[in-house]
Amino acid sequence: PPPLVRNKHPGGVREGGLQFRGARPGRALGLRMDVLGPIGPLAPFRSQYIQSGQMQNEFQQMNDLAAQVASKFQAIEVGVQKGQLPEPANCAKMAKEMEELNDRWGVLLARWRLSDDFQAREMFQLTQQKIAQSGLTFDDMQAGMRWQIDILAAFGEGKAPPPPPPPPG
Repeated sequence: PPPLVRNKHPGGVREGGLQFRGARPGRALGLRMDVLGPIGPLAPFRSQYIQSGQMQNEFQQMNDLAAQVASKFQAIEVGVQKGQLPEPANCAKMAKEMEELNDRWGVLLARWRLSDDFQAREMFQLTQQKIAQSGLTFDDMQAGMRWQIDILAAFGEGKAPPPPPPPPG
């Protein structure tokens, strides 16, 4: 097959953000196609799930909740860095909010993974690969989040913090 290069060179055929020097890729493989279009969430055709706006709504709700929790968690961190212990009641409340976020994230991922919708399954795969780039799995990520939740809950109840989860891998 012809070599792929980014769209730097003026000669050749542009397809999907890449430039193919020489023959078109479809013809090089004996197929008659002029464009290799994007797949997955970037595809020009939309599944029912995407068309309904449900994915966008779910993302927006998760982003809003995550931003609220992160802001509150950051306030606690800043206080601790200044030598101020957080109020136990605030820690207990934060633990519940983080647990809700963690649970919602787990449900969303499970729905995508088990969905009949091809774009939902592809979104799961893309998310899984993005997390894997940092050397983690979903289980590792959720175990780390669970540990943070347990630390906050223990502090809120005046108990000793739990031991950390085993290292990823």
